[in-house]
Amino acid sequence: MGNNIKKCPICAEEILKTAIKCKYCKENISVSQVQKVKTPKKESMKKCPSCKEEIKQKANKCRYCGELQDTKEVEEMIEQQNYQVEQAGKSIFWLVFLYYVSGPIIFFTIVYFAFFY
Repeated sequence: MGNNIKKCPICAEEILKTAIKCKYCKENISVSQVQKVKTPKKESMKKCPSCKEEIKQKANKCRYCGELQDTKEVEEMIEQQNYQVEQAGKSIFWLVFLYYVSGPIIFFTIVYFAFFY
């Protein structure tokens, strides 16, 4: 690996050191994520469960089909995203609930005071 090459922290493919987006997995990368990694050996490969292509053992995302791999980091990321979606769903539920409950109450209150007072 030359001095102008680094490893993508997402898919572990070799990219230019100055790259801010990986050309294989299309993910944005920052300098803080890049770590010095030894050249991968043939035995450090695995098959993607989705497309069955051979990818690097440390890859979190397949460079061919783009599927996330079953790793601890990916599972934590998916769990965090699911939690955020769940929280957003609860917020939307309460907004819709308040709209449908308080809307008619406010409307009938205005009508009541407009006609009876």
